[in-house]
Amino acid sequence: MPDPCSETGACWQVLEPSLVEEAPKPKRTSRRRSHRENPPEDRTLRVKAGTPGYIAPEVMQSRPYGPRADMFSVGATLMTMITGQPPVWLDNIGKYHFPDRKELKNLSTEGRDFIEQLLASQPKLRPTAAEALQDAWLHTEHITSDAAHQIQQDTYIIERLKRFNERTKLQQCARASVAALANLQHPEKEQEVEALQSIFFAVDKDGDGQIDPAELARALNLDEETEAANLLAGPGASGDGRIAFSEWIAAASSSEFFSSQDEAWHAFQALDSDGDGYISAKDLQSALPKVFSPEEVEEDLQQYCEDGDARLDFKEFRKVLRGSLSAFNLSISRRSKSSSPLEKSSSD
Repeated sequence: MPDPCSETGACWQVLEPSLVEEAPKPKRTSRRRSHRENPPEDRTLRVKAGTPGYIAPEVMQSRPYGPRADMFSVGATLMTMITGQPPVWLDNIGKYHFPDRKELKNLSTEGRDFIEQLLASQPKLRPTAAEALQDAWLHTEHITSDAAHQIQQDTYIIERLKRFNERTKLQQCARASVAALANLQHPEKEQEVEALQSIFFAVDKDGDGQIDPAELARALNLDEETEAANLLAGPGASGDGRIAFSEWIAAASSSEFFSSQDEAWHAFQALDSDGDGYISAKDLQSALPKVFSPEEVEEDLQQYCEDGDARLDFKEFRKVLRGSLSAFNLSISRRSKSSSPLEKSSSD
């Protein structure tokens, strides 16, 4: 893309957030008659102009400057837009201070690198306008919506994903069934669902209706996809590392989402494959093939069946939805049951 300012040696001189919508006309850089043959980058201005905080260090120090001074102003404007705080010029040390620089952590590595280049103290280290326009960060899809910012800031979503992974497989399947059949437009759910829906679509950048580890890693600004893959391992019934919208709702929703008796009943009926009023191991393997092994489904059911018959009635199913028994506690319970009387007495 042509860069008329750099090609002709023009400078805007005044670039700051308040002028983004009403940009001033650029000023041609001054040059002495003997330097007309110099390239535009070497032509300089000496007049100090602009707003402190957004004009380059060389301008603040009354040194000659050229078009790359504008690039510093672009970087300073971006910093202000991201952090909400303008840069502060410190006369005593002749440098800028950037308040709330930590806010940059919400940007990708490419975004941080781009802004750091624009804010380089040495003009020659900054990109020209043409180079900046070609930066990879400006040509990559980014999560820029409030929803994506929310998943980075509101750690409760990440914590819910972690807790979902800690639940037993039976609990996960029960919640996923309710989420798949729930009325998402219900007034009591609408606000929470809209927030989670916005986040889901913001993270699902390729629009395929699923979130994969790479997309979640970008949204959370994680260096490793492995961590994102671990967060998606519980909700993902397909086993391919991706989760669909209903699985996202099941994992990221609050406990209140699963409090409706009517919706629990619809999910119960869906899992009660033979319609006898109970959810058995056979029912689960029929409704959710390849999710459970015969051994683990029997053991999971035993934990919630009050009469020990390894079948869930509706009351017990609601207990599964509300229950806090984690997979870790279940494994401890299984080990204690399988230990011999001699092992128990020796541990006592």
